[in-house]
Amino acid sequence: MMTRSKLEVFLPLLMLFFLVVFLIWNLSFQQRLLKGKKTYSPPLTRINQSFQILLGLAALIVGLYAFLPEFYILLIPLDSLDKPLINNVGGFILRVAIFWLLSSMLHTSFLFQKLPDKQKITLEVYVYAQKTVLISVVLLLVGLAVTISSLGAFLLCLIGLYFYYRFYYQAENVS
Repeated sequence: MMTRSKLEVFLPLLMLFFLVVFLIWNLSFQQRLLKGKKTYSPPLTRINQSFQILLGLAALIVGLYAFLPEFYILLIPLDSLDKPLINNVGGFILRVAIFWLLSSMLHTSFLFQKLPDKQKITLEVYVYAQKTVLISVVLLLVGLAVTISSLGAFLLCLIGLYFYYRFYYQAENVS
């Protein structure tokens, strides 16, 4: 069962691993996008920056939860949801987020290797690759909201869901 003491060890390690893997993917993604081009596509930059800020805020929440519990009270914890079963469900969602991140990175790598060079530079391929990887960020935010159970984590989760909806699904319905 996931108790608070186990979460104080599990969450920072998971967050560190997720951040390192996501930043490595993001750097390789930018290099692939910049190959043969002089400028970075503004919509992709804006989306990446938005989700990087959300990841930074999630890391801050995890840091407050694990290392500075006296300041964690500022995020308005919901003690009625701090139950081992709920924490286990949140931990499962976080593990799914890690799995999704790694599998989507592998899928993206294979996609870029399979495509001919002319197709690699189309924006649609990059949007598809970015969309599959950013689902893992949304899953991470949902998992943190369930595991940590604070108003701040729930608000961050809702913002992440809104950004994902706005950047991808709302744009598809308009065009």
